[in-house]
Amino acid sequence: MNEAEAAYAAEYGRRALLAVFSPEPELREWLRTELIPRIEPRPVLIEPDQVERITDYNDARRRPALTVLGCIYHAHEPAPFEDRVAVIRAALAR
Repeated sequence: MNEAEAAYAAEYGRRALLAVFSPEPELREWLRTELIPRIEPRPVLIEPDQVERITDYNDARRRPALTVLGCIYHAHEPAPFEDRVAVIRAALAR
């Protein structure tokens, strides 16, 4: 445990966890293979399959942050065009 983790744990009584978000596949691969193995404690790399695709407008209004994050992760190729448009529309509807 490093100093920052120890300080967080002492103040909040919980362990700190670092999450890394990147919608870019090439950057995620580099993070996964080159950077993350060298860091202790290891950060958690958030993958696209861990981020929900929200396309329902009512759901998007209830969960705006997750809707925008899902749009960032899923509004590009290789997803089919219709799926990309659906997540963008939901993000705009929020």
